[in-house]
Amino acid sequence: MSDALVIGGVRVPVRVDNAAEEIETIGSLSKSASGRLRGDVSPVRRVWSFSTPELPLNDSARIEAAMQETAEVSCSGALLGGQKTCIVRITGFSHSRGPQSGLRRAIHFQLIEVQ
Repeated sequence: MSDALVIGGVRVPVRVDNAAEEIETIGSLSKSASGRLRGDVSPVRRVWSFSTPELPLNDSARIEAAMQETAEVSCSGALLGGQKTCIVRITGFSHSRGPQSGLRRAIHFQLIEVQ
């Protein structure tokens, strides 16, 4: 099962079956001598992990080029809950060979919400 995101103006198909969302706390929490929690936690940000389905190499290369932006990019899609500003981090690739389709590649990546 797949869905799509738009990252930097490029439509990116993603697999829904292995998508994950994490909450990342910015700051720190610690216990005082009395056992109470103390901290300087500022807002949290979300980190989404996705993989594309296995795509032909030319399609994968086009998507990879859009993801290699070093600046913040606009990201949108139902899986993100609308439009967000994100940083894209490619975390890996997997490859396969179809019987008639040749070499295919999936991109594994994270979208990090910018506050």
